[in-house]
Amino acid sequence: VETPCEPAPYCLYGLRLCRFVPVLSVRCQTATFPPGWIWLKYNNSYFNSNADMSLPNTLAIQDIIRFCALALPALDGDTRPSETEADSREAEIMASAFGRLSVAHPEAGAVYWACRTWLLWMWQPVYLGVWAASVKGASPDFSGFAHTFDGLFTARFGIAVQDCTVRLRQEAVSRTATDLKAYLYASLPLIRPHYPLGAKLAEYFLGDAVLKALSAAHALRLLSRGETEMLARQWQDALAVRCNGALVWDGETQGFQAQLATCCQHYRREDGEFCSGCPKTRP
Repeated sequence: VETPCEPAPYCLYGLRLCRFVPVLSVRCQTATFPPGWIWLKYNNSYFNSNADMSLPNTLAIQDIIRFCALALPALDGDTRPSETEADSREAEIMASAFGRLSVAHPEAGAVYWACRTWLLWMWQPVYLGVWAASVKGASPDFSGFAHTFDGLFTARFGIAVQDCTVRLRQEAVSRTATDLKAYLYASLPLIRPHYPLGAKLAEYFLGDAVLKALSAAHALRLLSRGETEMLARQWQDALAVRCNGALVWDGETQGFQAQLATCCQHYRREDGEFCSGCPKTRP
């Protein structure tokens, strides 16, 4: 006997909890369950709460990369031996990225070259971390994260081979926020020979990048509207940045617009303009 689940399964720490009330058995999608059991749906797998219910213990970083790259090809990357430390060429790669921007847009000035270089440097680890924690409940280790560039944009990244512990979503967000801030502070010395980028400005950029990653996850249907709004609050609490942007729902596009905390200076380019959500355009 097929019995539908209740009309509004609710979300608890990233788990979709459905209560089934069958006569003999329940069929949900392609799975048939014994009567009277409560089931937790986690990452498209079902676990019985009346039995030995447990979350998956770990998730391989290769699987996380594959998941992210399938949604956004620019997030594709490679794994490296776990014993590999931070690439000694990272300072050289940062200098090259800064130099290419100064040649391509000399009129924009050093503040633009620095902000753009920094945003390019951080976007891949931020998106990878935000999507891993928010969608999969996993917390990657970013130490040894390695960049490559193709012209003025990022190319495939490298990250240490690892099995990421799967946690309840709020715990994964808190852990990943801490790790991303640590990666931010470890990367700041790489850009300071070229521009004195302040730690507070770097943190504001991090907060903005997290909002953009959440907005993109919603646009790609990795997260629902309610999940995205809840996660935005959790991420901002976990990052504990003094100045925060916001996600604003756009009823016309049925998507989120990120109201940013800081300006990326794109308008300084000859072909530039103010970005959507730029704080300089708000009263």
